[in-house]
Formats: sequence, structure tokens, C-alpha cells
Amino acid sequence: MCLGCHERPNDRHPVYRFLEPRFAKAREQIEPQLCVSCHLEHRGQRVTLTDTGYCSTCHKETTLKRDPIDIPHERLIAEDRWETCLGCHDFHGNHLMKTKTRVEEVWPQVQLRAYFNGGPSPYPKALHHPAKKESDHAKRR
Repeated sequence: MCLGCHERPNDRHPVYRFLEPRFAKAREQIEPQLCVSCHLEHRGQRVTLTDTGYCSTCHKETTLKRDPIDIPHERLIAEDRWETCLGCHDFHGNHLMKTKTRVEEVWPQVQLRAYFNGGPSPYPKALHHPAKKESDHAKRR
């Protein structure tokens, strides 16, 4: 149902990827293969998942050769600073944005939580793939 309107060919975390065997543990822990694990359909909240550690389920071993940020990802991971992830990264990779280079520039957790709950977006307005309009959805029925 969700992909009928929200299909994004370049999604960094597409549903089908989580069906791969290497994500079996993630499927057990947070069910990322189901959109409704993080989102409820059109209920005024963008993200309903409250745990900020869901990134850690798959990214505990992240290392970068050319880390673009002033506090390396490896250190942020070692310090369990998972709340910083979405301050720089858009989970699905749909917003057109420049990578941050300083941790002090990341969007604060309180601002992200407000956005998840239906508030204004800290992310840029420009999107790679906007959701289809309701009128387009009605035509498909």
C-alpha cells in the first residue's frame, strides 16, 4: 500500500532490502521490512518509532575512509551517540541536502522529534521523489 504513493527508486533503506538474510536480526528486533514499524498511515505523525537507537541495529560496525564530520562516526558509535544520526542523515535519503561537517551543526533531537510528530521539517524542502498527490492515487483505484 505505502509504495503505491511513496515509491522512491533511490531509497537508502528500501523495504525489499531488509528481506535479505543478513538483516534477519534487524527483522527480529525492529521489523524494518514493514513501513508501519516506524510510520502509521497518515495520522499526523511522520515517525511513530520512539527509540533513537534503531540505527545501531545495523550500523554498529560503520567505518569510513574519508569521514566528512569533525567527530568521526567510529567515535560517535563508541560513545553511543545514536541520536546524532538523523541530525545529519535523512533515513530514506529523499531530501536533497549537503552533508554536515560539524557535529555542532546537526539538527537537535528535540527538533527532529517535533518533525516526527507532524511539526515543521528541519530537512530541506527539495526532494528527490515527492509522494504522489492524492488525486493521482484516486486515479489508480
